[in-house]
Amino acid sequence: VWLLTLLTFLLINQSFGYDCLRIRNLKKAQKEEFIDNDLIFIGRAISINPYGSYELEVIEILKGTLADSTVVGGISDKYMGKRPFEIGETWLIYTMKNEDGTITIPDCGLSRSTRFPFYFGSPHQPPPPPPLEFSLPIFELEITWLKRQKRALRELQREVERIRKLGKRGA
Repeated sequence: VWLLTLLTFLLINQSFGYDCLRIRNLKKAQKEEFIDNDLIFIGRAISINPYGSYELEVIEILKGTLADSTVVGGISDKYMGKRPFEIGETWLIYTMKNEDGTITIPDCGLSRSTRFPFYFGSPHQPPPPPPLEFSLPIFELEITWLKRQKRALRELQREVERIRKLGKRGA
């Protein structure tokens, strides 16, 4: 059921036609994101409000600083911002701090969760659902999804390792 919900979400997102550019060179995009954002961190969702606000517990700061806080409040633009969907989700966040101290997770860019670790243009994106006349058994869809998710998670892990190296060089 969650797979069908996720696939529907992907199709709806693609149909709105965002201005995001497909990321074709991940290493170049990572360097640009590192330069363009003043706060990069790994965080876990600890509260989610249905009206768009959320709180993230900061697990590790990869770039930037927070004023004596291990919790970051966020607000999501209903149309163009990403936000956690479940309590406990872990995210890699590239962002700028808002004037009020909150953050917004940009819709375009490399911020993503470990539950859905795909960036726009990722070669590991889950496939679209097959046509109804050629539906794969549900277990085949799940296996395909899990294989791609595993590859994307490995890619996300390597990305965090690269950011740590960049942070050490910049420090």
